[in-house]
Amino acid sequence: MTRVLSIALIMPAGVPAVDDVGFHVVAEAEGLARRGHRVAIIGPSDDGDLVREGRTRLAALRHGDTTAVAGERGQVLTLALGRAVRVSEKRRVGDPLETARSMEAVLRLGEFDVAHIHEPLTASLALGVVRRHAGVRAATFHRVDRLAGAALLQPLLARSLSRLDLCIATSEEVRAALSELIPRDYLVVTPSLAKTPPTQRPVSGLPHVVVLARGRDRAGHHFGASLLSALPDERARTTLVVAGALAARRAARATAADILVDPTPVDRASLLESTDIVVFASPEDVSSPALAEAMAAGTAIVVPRGAAGAQSIRHGVDGLVAERFSRHSYGAALDRLLGDAALRGRLGAAAREAAGDHAVADGAAALEAAYLSALDRPRRESPSARGPKILRRMRETRNATGNRR
Repeated sequence: MTRVLSIALIMPAGVPAVDDVGFHVVAEAEGLARRGHRVAIIGPSDDGDLVREGRTRLAALRHGDTTAVAGERGQVLTLALGRAVRVSEKRRVGDPLETARSMEAVLRLGEFDVAHIHEPLTASLALGVVRRHAGVRAATFHRVDRLAGAALLQPLLARSLSRLDLCIATSEEVRAALSELIPRDYLVVTPSLAKTPPTQRPVSGLPHVVVLARGRDRAGHHFGASLLSALPDERARTTLVVAGALAARRAARATAADILVDPTPVDRASLLESTDIVVFASPEDVSSPALAEAMAAGTAIVVPRGAAGAQSIRHGVDGLVAERFSRHSYGAALDRLLGDAALRGRLGAAAREAAGDHAVADGAAALEAAYLSALDRPRRESPSARGPKILRRMRETRNATGNRR
């Protein structure tokens, strides 16, 4: 029987989930819980009720109740530590000091076997807290674009990551980018799909074109809307997916297409089941999980040239590559796909095959194996076990003074 682990999955961006990373963590937590582990999702929150509950649980923990911060076996507990402010529909900013203090107490007193942070480059103190954890210390990197501004901090990041037992990338592209920035061993754990796509795609009348413009860049919203506004109604059914209500109102003024505010992964999977062509309007959209989902669903795909993750699509083999933000290039690609059902089918089938094991990946099983392997390996003593030098000296001085007295 597999050892039952107590696992803390840390989301610096906050709970409950509102973006791709958050939904990934929730799916990961549920998968680990189904395998019989105790799982807690930890992060700041803008939900007052969750914050109050989190403070109550933290107080109980400080009085010796370790069960207050760990879910029951096979269950997931959401633990809000620190108050956050919602600055957009997809982004929160938490109180870094309150969150770090509370998180440090939970990891120190909660008897967690694993502390696993997601997107450790998010502006927070969480990575520093995790690297001082006495158990397995893990981090998952999700997106290549988050690494762009990290080069200047390379020495500091290398030192921080050196304390981690597991560094995980969600794709080979992320792993390659990380290896260039900070050389070390990175484990690739492909996220499980929220919903297994059907093996046979439904046959419909008009082709269904979905344009994804989910990024924060307003240019992507405008460009996606302009692409659909140029398509005659008699050629295709059209849907534009945007990041939030404000973007949806703007897009509605520019196109008659159906507007869909960014759905959850499960709803997005259902949408892709009835989609013939998926167009990624901006580079930011390509580096999201939606590309792997679209490939696994067997849709014909159009991506912008040079975007992080776009190398997964070979032009004319398992998708089409267009010049970024070029109406002419995207328009030509759409015209080609709309006029050739056989080409759509061939590209979609090749994309599904290229997605490979992603369609059946069990990310929770891979993580469980990695955690257990790390627990069996000798690990470096965590900084918290010794404490920073200045604190050790203060304790030594205090003890020496006490002894003289």
